[in-house]
Amino acid sequence: MKLKELTLGDNVKVIGENVFSSTGVENIVIPDSVESIEYSAFSYARIINLSLGTGLKTIGQNAFTNNQI
Repeated sequence: MKLKELTLGDNVKVIGENVFSSTGVENIVIPDSVESIEYSAFSYARIINLSLGTGLKTIGQNAFTNNQI
């Protein structure tokens, strides 16, 4: 079974390298607490809908490579 939706908790500050890469996740809600999305965190994940929080300061290289967004 593939991960289709992802809503991160308000205590998450960093989304690490490759953590959701190739997961098949399609819908993502990233809360205001997230300050950094690291290298290739969501590459090849099949994202269709993405909501980014206001606290985001950095997005790493290739963080969203090969997605539909």
